[in-house]
Amino acid sequence: MKSKNGALATIVICVIIGFLPIPEYVKLILIIAISATLIYINRSMFYFIQGNRNYMSKKPGNKDKAWPYYRKAFDANLNDKHKVTMASILIQRNDYKFGGEILESVINNSKDKNLIYRSKIQMSMVHQLNGDIDKAINILDDVRESGYNDKNLMINLGTYLLYSHNLDRSKKLIEECIDEEKTSSGILDNHGWYHILVGNYTEAYRIYLDILERKPRFPDPYVHAAQVYLHYNNVEKAIDCLKQALDKIWTNTIIFDKEIINNIITSLESEKSQYFVACINNSTEDVAKGKKYTKLSESDANNYLNKGFETEPIIENTTEKDDSNQNQDDSEDIDVSINLHDDDFPNTELTDEDLKWEEEHK
Repeated sequence: MKSKNGALATIVICVIIGFLPIPEYVKLILIIAISATLIYINRSMFYFIQGNRNYMSKKPGNKDKAWPYYRKAFDANLNDKHKVTMASILIQRNDYKFGGEILESVINNSKDKNLIYRSKIQMSMVHQLNGDIDKAINILDDVRESGYNDKNLMINLGTYLLYSHNLDRSKKLIEECIDEEKTSSGILDNHGWYHILVGNYTEAYRIYLDILERKPRFPDPYVHAAQVYLHYNNVEKAIDCLKQALDKIWTNTIIFDKEIINNIITSLESEKSQYFVACINNSTEDVAKGKKYTKLSESDANNYLNKGFETEPIIENTTEKDDSNQNQDDSEDIDVSINLHDDDFPNTELTDEDLKWEEEHK
């Protein structure tokens, strides 16, 4: 909006100059000077728009051209709102050092408290990616103590707590977020993950029936659902879930690795499928947070398999959810977590508002 107002003001000034009783060459010099000044003042937005165009381009290699423009936009003092958008993209695309630098500048200098809180929520991802999950949890606790809370914070905090196996706090947070599960696959996935870790597979099964119906766009719930199916020795369904996971949106902040997922699929499709079911089911916590399963000895695997499997439950999906908000859940689920969902999956992508703004300024 500021850019549009500035352009309009420039046009008005140029028109006024055109009627001034001064030589034509002086008018031209003044118009060029004013135009150059406007371009210089708005150069940060010019760089930001160019970065976005390259980032969103479908042409091979164009995304790599976005990063120099983003650096120039930041150096030219881009406004804080767009800095946060830019930082989100950088964090998701593996430049979380620069993304963190941008967020720190907003946290330390912005006068918008809500924008500072949102920046801190995203900053928690940087701490997690740097291997300091305790610091990631602490920064979110500080934000909550300040009185700010939103769905993205709850998804991230829940994910960090489960990742660090803090089950007591995870349970309390799940109870706080129970109403949000109707519109958030990220929060519901954390609930299902919790039940996997505590061994309550009947409840986990019910939850993942619900999540799979929603068709979330991030891979985490599909991997966790596969674990539930493997608990009941439903290898076919587990493989199907894992293959669906590979087709979802993957970013730097996803806890899972495609190579590990492909390895699990290959193992389950091999002649030694049952052996690998035993190995995966005995590495529940590691597999749930994206790590490799531990191979068992043949005797240990056989001992596990000889105990038999529980019968897969027959459950009607009774979880309440607001179908009118289901599309919103998918569109917002792109900005956080280890999972790292900002509204279910990481809103490190441009928001609808940003895309509309960019389209108007092409």
